[in-house]
Amino acid sequence: MKQLTHQYTQSPKFINQLDFDSFETYALPGGYVLTTAGGVDTQAQKTNSYKKDSPAGEALIRILQKPVLDIPMSSKMPIYRNAIVFYNAAGTIVGSLNVDFDIDSMAIDSLTHINADAGTYTLLRDFFEKAGHASVK
Repeated sequence: MKQLTHQYTQSPKFINQLDFDSFETYALPGGYVLTTAGGVDTQAQKTNSYKKDSPAGEALIRILQKPVLDIPMSSKMPIYRNAIVFYNAAGTIVGSLNVDFDIDSMAIDSLTHINADAGTYTLLRDFFEKAGHASVK
């Protein structure tokens, strides 16, 4: 039986290696924004769309480039209620980021986690609120 391995990437490396032209923010009932087939989950509610070179896009990049000095730790399982889906110029999904603000956790999927500085989550909460999320949890 093949053993599943968790992978951890720091947020600056994640955003710097991601080749995208636009992104959308989503509110989730809990879970991952992308399905196993690679599409956006039908229960995800889009809250906004941005171009990479827009003020919001530049802000998101700055937030995720914050140096990782203090990684929040929790013994709780994450429940992702906020997400970002990244697209290339052709409109193809090239990445995603699921965020749980209750325990300050981010992941691409169940095995790929993104480590970020504790201060990054404060900045992301504000970003999601400005993107139209009624309640950022």
